[in-house]
Amino acid sequence: MISSLNITSTAVVISKSLDDFEKEVHATFQHYTRIFLLMDVNIQVHCFTEFKKVFPANIKIETIVIPAGEQSKSLAQAEQIWQKLFDANATKSDCLIALGGGVVSDLGGFVAALYKRGMNYFIFPTSLMAMTDAALGGKTGVDFLQIKNSIGVLSAPEKIFIATDFLKTLNEREYNNGLAEIYKHAIVADQILWNDLKSNNDEYEILLKSIAVKANVVNNDFYEKGERKILNFGHTIGHALESYALINNMDMLHGEAIVVGMMIEAELAFNAGILTQAIKEEIVNVLSTKFAKANLSKVDFKALSDFLLQDKKNTDQICFSLPSKIGKCEINQFFSLEEIKKAASPYIEWL
Repeated sequence: MISSLNITSTAVVISKSLDDFEKEVHATFQHYTRIFLLMDVNIQVHCFTEFKKVFPANIKIETIVIPAGEQSKSLAQAEQIWQKLFDANATKSDCLIALGGGVVSDLGGFVAALYKRGMNYFIFPTSLMAMTDAALGGKTGVDFLQIKNSIGVLSAPEKIFIATDFLKTLNEREYNNGLAEIYKHAIVADQILWNDLKSNNDEYEILLKSIAVKANVVNNDFYEKGERKILNFGHTIGHALESYALINNMDMLHGEAIVVGMMIEAELAFNAGILTQAIKEEIVNVLSTKFAKANLSKVDFKALSDFLLQDKKNTDQICFSLPSKIGKCEINQFFSLEEIKKAASPYIEWL
C-alpha cells in the first residue's frame, strides 16, 4: 500500500517496499534522457542493487559516488559533483537523484539547485533521519568553516520516494539517529505521537505520523518566517555540538547532538518559566532513557559558545525555539551565554 501527501509542490509517496513504486518510477522518469544518481559508498554497497530493479532498463543511470559521512557536506565536495555534471554535459533534460541519508539529500539538493540555476532533482531517502526530516521541506546545504548548514538554499525536490524497507540496512545507532527527530516532532507539535512513542511499536505508523507533522508545519510556512521555526527545537545547541565535534574530529551524529540539545534546551525553557518542572523532567527522562550517551568527552563551553554565536537563526541574540508543553513550542526565545551555560551545566556529565 502506498501512502501519499504533498509538502508544498513536492509529492511524497511512502510505502514499506521499494517494489511498490515500480509503476510510479517508470511514469515519473520516462521523459528524462539521463539520471545522475548521487550516493555514498555505503549506499552503493547496501542499496544500489535494489534501487536499480525498479528502474526501466532503457534509462541511462550515471552514478556519482562520494565518501560517507558529514565531511562530504562541503563546498569542495559540491564542486567535485558539479565538475562531473559539466564533464558529462548534464542538461535540463536530465535530472539528479539523491539516494541516501541526510548528508546525501542535503548535498544533492544543494548541487541541483545551483547547477545551471537549477536542475530537477528527486530524493530516495534510505535512513530514518532522511525519511522523517532531512529529505522533507526543501532545506539544502553544506557545512562551511566547520559551521553546520551555514551555506544553503531552499529548493524543493520534484518528488520524494520513501521505502521503509531501506531501514533494514541501518544499525541501531543510525536508526536512533533518525528517531531523535521523530521525538522532536512529537515534543513540538504532536502530543498523541509522544504518547505513541511510549507504547506503539508500529514503525510504519509512527513514521507516517512524524512525516505528517513535518509536512503540516512546512506547508504552513515554507520559508520559515514563523511556525516552521518550531522544528528548530534542540538544534541551536545541537548544531553547535555538531560543529564542535567536526572541528575536534569527534564522532557525533546529528540525532545524537539533537538529543543533547533538546535536554539542555528543555532545561533552558524550565529556567525561563516557559516549561513546568514536571514536563521538563518527563522530556529529559524519556530522552536519557531511550538514547545512548553521546560520544563526547567534557565539552569546553567557551569553544561551544563561538558556534552558538554563529547560529544562522540568531539576530542580535542567540535564538531558540522552546517547548511550553508536549505538543506546543514557543519561537523566538532569546538568551545570553550565561543563561545557556547555566542550563547546560546539569548535562555536561551526561555528555
